Amino acid sequence: MEKPVDMITEALFDKFSGFAETGEVIEMFDWLQYFAFDTIGFGKPFGFLQTGQDISNVMKTIHSYSRYGAVIGVFAEWHPTVFKMLTALASGGDVGMAYLSKFTTQTIKELGETGHDLKEGENDLLSSLLAKHQRNPEVFTIADVHHHTLSNVVGGAETTGITLSAAVYYLWKNPRTLSKLRQELDARRSAGKFQDFVTVKGM
Repeated sequence: MEKPVDMITEALFDKFSGFAETGEVIEMFDWLQYFAFDTIGFGKPFGFLQTGQDISNVMKTIHSYSRYGAVIGVFAEWHPTVFKMLTALASGGDVGMAYLSKFTTQTIKELGETGHDLKEGENDLLSSLLAKHQRNPEVFTIADVHHHTLSNVVGGAETTGITLSAAVYYLWKNPRTLSKLRQELDARRSAGKFQDFVTVKGM
């Protein structure tokens, strides 16, 4: 599953290089979240990095769900009533979670139609889940594929973005640590041991 991630990582580096050349000031957290969403496990990126936008308010929706869960998790008895009210007031259309769900369904359909090479543990998460479904469709249904993929996006993208943002933030807040990291990277480059992309197997 590393090759698709490497390709999107390279796209992120290209974006950052462009910002550095023009001197454009960016919101680092947003871009690291765009990266996280595009790498989270589909056979293709959502397009966050390409557009530089929160497509169909997906990120905003997940933030809202997190705030909702934080409150309703404490006052669970409110959930049936409040959820019905929020659903009734929703704008409708392919935005937020509805967009994510539709994107997931469409990608599953495309992979099935194109005869994508489906192997468990290889390529991307969605392809791996589809391979598991093909191997035992009665036990692991297509609904399970959809649920696991969507859950991975909702639960994984935000935490990945936050973790990367924290790493960058604390490096910049601690110049001595950042300097030491740069020295170590320069030493490996000089020794011919530096790689742009490191595989898990090679770590």
